[in-house]
Amino acid sequence: MTSIYTYPVLLIIVVAYFLWRRYVAVNAYIAVSSEIDDYLGENHPEELKDLVYHGLEHSLKNSVPLVAIFIYITTMYSKKETSIERLFKKHGKVETKKAIKLLFKTIIVNMRLSPVLYLIYFSIILLSLFMKIVFTIAINPKILFRNTKSKCESSIVTAVG
Repeated sequence: MTSIYTYPVLLIIVVAYFLWRRYVAVNAYIAVSSEIDDYLGENHPEELKDLVYHGLEHSLKNSVPLVAIFIYITTMYSKKETSIERLFKKHGKVETKKAIKLLFKTIIVNMRLSPVLYLIYFSIILLSLFMKIVFTIAINPKILFRNTKSKCESSIVTAVG
C-alpha cells in the first residue's frame, strides 16, 4: 500500500525537475541568443539569418525534436535533395558552417530543456536506421555479397599467378 504522502511527493519531484530543466535551458538560451544576435548583425545571407533566427525562436519548445525527427525520417527514405541541402549548397561552406554551428547550439538549448525526450527520440532514430538496413537487405540480399566474388577471384589469380 502506498502512503498518503507518496503522490504529493512524486508530484513535487516532477514539478521541481521540470522547473530545474527550464531554468538550465533558459540560461543556455540567453548565452546562445547573444551569439545569434551578433550573427544577425553581421553581413550574412538573409536566408541563413532567417533559418538561425527561427531555430533560436523555437529552441524552448518541446515539439522541436519530434518535428526534426519526422523531417529526418521522411527525408531519409527520399532520394530527392531537400530545400535545406539546396540552401546550404547555394551559400558555400564558410557561410553555412557558421549557420550550422549556431543551429546546433539551439538544438543543445532544446536538449537541455528535455533530455529524457531526446533519449527517446534518438532511440527512434536508431530503430528507423536499423529497420532501413533490415528492409534493404530483405529486399536485395545480394547487397551483403556484392564485390566478394571479385575479391575472391582476384586473390585466387594472384595466388596462382
